[in-house]
Amino acid sequence: MQLSIVTFTMLCLANVGNAAPLLEKHANEGCSLKFNMQIAMASGIISESISNPISAAASSETLLAKARQQLLGGLNRAALQTLRSASSATLPSAQEALEVASLLSLVEASFGRPEGFEKASRQAALLVAQSAPENTAGPLIELGAAFLQSGQLSTALAHFDNAAAVARKLPDRAFETKALINGALVAARLGQSDTLTRAQAAQSAVQSLPLSQEQGQLLASVARVLTQMKAAPETDRERLKAAHVAASGLAEFAIRQRDQLLLADALGLLGELYYRAGQFNDAEETLRRAVAISKSQPDYEHLHRWLWLSGRVAQARGDNGTAFTHFEAAAKALIAIRARRVLAPAVVDGAESANQVFYDLADVLFKRATGQISQTERQALLTRGRDVIESSRVSEIEDLFRDPCISSSSLRTTKIETIDTSVAVFYPIFFADRIVLLVARGSEFEQVVVPVSRAEVASEIQRFRLLLEKRTTRQYLGPSRKLYSWLIAPVQPMLESWQVKTLVFVPDGMLRTIPVSALHDGKQFLVERFAVAVTPSLNLTDPRPLTAQPMQAVLSGMSVESQGFAALPSVEDELDQLGKLLGSAAFRNADFSVSRLEKVLSQAPANLVHIASHGQFSSNPSDTFLLTFDGKLTIDRLREAIAAGKLREEPLELLTLSACQTAAGDERSALGLAGVAIRAGARSALASLWFVNDESTSRLIVEFYGNLAKPGTSKAEAMRRAQFALMQDERYAHPAYWAPFLIIGNWL
Repeated sequence: MQLSIVTFTMLCLANVGNAAPLLEKHANEGCSLKFNMQIAMASGIISESISNPISAAASSETLLAKARQQLLGGLNRAALQTLRSASSATLPSAQEALEVASLLSLVEASFGRPEGFEKASRQAALLVAQSAPENTAGPLIELGAAFLQSGQLSTALAHFDNAAAVARKLPDRAFETKALINGALVAARLGQSDTLTRAQAAQSAVQSLPLSQEQGQLLASVARVLTQMKAAPETDRERLKAAHVAASGLAEFAIRQRDQLLLADALGLLGELYYRAGQFNDAEETLRRAVAISKSQPDYEHLHRWLWLSGRVAQARGDNGTAFTHFEAAAKALIAIRARRVLAPAVVDGAESANQVFYDLADVLFKRATGQISQTERQALLTRGRDVIESSRVSEIEDLFRDPCISSSSLRTTKIETIDTSVAVFYPIFFADRIVLLVARGSEFEQVVVPVSRAEVASEIQRFRLLLEKRTTRQYLGPSRKLYSWLIAPVQPMLESWQVKTLVFVPDGMLRTIPVSALHDGKQFLVERFAVAVTPSLNLTDPRPLTAQPMQAVLSGMSVESQGFAALPSVEDELDQLGKLLGSAAFRNADFSVSRLEKVLSQAPANLVHIASHGQFSSNPSDTFLLTFDGKLTIDRLREAIAAGKLREEPLELLTLSACQTAAGDERSALGLAGVAIRAGARSALASLWFVNDESTSRLIVEFYGNLAKPGTSKAEAMRRAQFALMQDERYAHPAYWAPFLIIGNWL
């Protein structure tokens, strides 16, 4: 279940999602634009009656009113442009200017445009400071939602707290209630100790509101917070009691008001509380009723959760057949609803009922595949299990980049089963009690089960990553060998019998944070045996080999210190050597600006873009950027520049980012790196998990391109040879120098 932010002009996502207009009729706006603005709509930025209304005469004429109508009609790009125009126009009142700025900040954040968001939020903050306090509660809530959308949780919480303080003095307690709910949501996400107190304050506030549809929707929001928040052991009994009171009160309200949507919410939440308490009979019956009502409501967005919980209840009672039926139905419902709606920008605990749906279904499928069944049945189960895991991987990428259109615009045109049989696709899947190693070669699947828990693997992966970056020790070998024994050794005989030359990993969770090429068997590294590549999802990979056409490259980079980032002196030599090798001029330092890169890409029919500059990959896409001389280039803006390239009828063949870094242990930042090729519109990417400020980077990169220029050499093999060459130099034999460089996406 997704706990979503409540803004001053609309209510909670849980109920708004069913009333918000579907936008298929505006297909000309583009899939990703529908997504981003539906986020904004679901967050509550639109309403037919705003809380601080402008005059009746102006409401139908102003740019602000026009933008709201455009958003209601799904004309998202037009609304963004209208708001931008409004922000630079002379508006009738300071209040309208404030509303424009706060609305624009949220829309810009929903689009994932950090430059626009920062400008609009600064303007809104200035106008808040200049406005009478009684006029700022709504805009402060909007700004809080915008900061939350941009990943700045502490700042978001401060805005919600300020809004609550201001709204407390107003006669209408609706603003205060919404601010308190939002504060509790963010506090829960931050893991603050006062979350329960905040939620109880919101519960008290919502009870004081007059009977209305709005009150019911806010009751649902409070019930969700209390049901799903994590509380300290000493306060959990109090939380559960408050959650049960809230869910029961919501059920009574829904029955009185004859509101089937709210009744489905109430029964589902009560069923979840019964499940958590181990009251499986009550849980089963209550969830059964929630599912029945949910199915009768078109586009009800929580059906998948009630089905999933029903499966968990059946599983807890040992009824695995019924559990499988529920999990399968939950996965279908989730896929269907994801195609029609978006995730809220502020999800406190949404992953559990989204990806866990896929994992629970896959868990059952893989267990069934170990039974006494025919080979045909086994292959069918493993294929279905792989497809479910692929759905999970695509879901993660879409959620991270706030774009449910990624799968529909997938570059993949070739079935993976038709790829050269010297390539094995490797899915290490971490369940709570075991590892499933799923290996695919051609149309054949094999499963090996390793009795090691997810927690054990995560701990060892974290140790490995931290030790691997220490160039002066070989302590990394301990966890490296252990991980090899768990992940590679069990399938190594199979790989050798198949004569596999290339391993393509579709990594799970924490595995994304380490370079698997540096796993060690006690004698040699994995990359000494196999060429290695990674991809976040095979369904988002276009596995076509390099064409015979010459490489036409755009080369750029930053070697000097800038904006607090250290100088990269070896970049000079890297660009010089690549310029000679590829016959392309490089622009660097003061010439490497955002506008210059956009201009060069728009004019050059390049199939290779190389950027040798600091790159930061964060768990929040808005904080992911490449450093230029005059600013920071976001991946979205890079994608737009690449897409505008002259004669760009085909995706970019290769995007190289040679000085990237991700935070150790941060799965989402590593996922962002893994998804960079997809997001930037490239078939493949060469990027680093951490940057190595040393001439070794230049040597490896130049060696890679030299290998790639040789006929018949794949990108994965070119990288393997480059890494092998570097490790032969005793100065750079340590994997901290060569291991962080990954081939992502198309490995051919």
